Amino acid sequence: MDPFEDFARTRGGVVEAHPNSVAAFFKARWQQIIDESIASIFRDKSTVIRIGWLARENINATVSKVGAAYVVGINAPTPSVFMLLFNRFMRDPETFPNIGKPASSEQVVAHEASRAQRHEDPMSEVPAFPSDPDRARWARGITRIALDFFFVHEITHISHDHLDWIIKQGSSAAQIVSHGVV
Repeated sequence: MDPFEDFARTRGGVVEAHPNSVAAFFKARWQQIIDESIASIFRDKSTVIRIGWLARENINATVSKVGAAYVVGINAPTPSVFMLLFNRFMRDPETFPNIGKPASSEQVVAHEASRAQRHEDPMSEVPAFPSDPDRARWARGITRIALDFFFVHEITHISHDHLDWIIKQGSSAAQIVSHGVV
């Protein structure tokens, strides 16, 4: 069995991202980050890092070593969850009120109150995008920054040899890796 497939199987399976999806966009973007990181940060320029989308809810991100290659596993819904979070964030007129033309607080409060009267879950309205194009653009930008940080954090574990150190410590430390803490 291919070591990457074994990694995928033990992590709950790897899902394929639709070519036009948010996940596919970030996978391509993160591959550029990997290439630039190896060229500028890593001592060993032959380091191999792969990206896998995980289908396991209890892991947001994990780093594993498969043979000589490293694998950064990201929970498949994570990019979409971040996107929804920051769109909701920028929909709130009290968040960065100087950006664009936010809907008035009264409009948002009235809308949420009417939903509450109908006993609807306030989080059920998905997606909740800002109506102003500038605020929507900011939501996309904040999403990219947050997801890049999320991913680069995992790359930093590799570049600082955290994973190799854990592997050298033995099985109890390796369990930390298998549970997605690193």
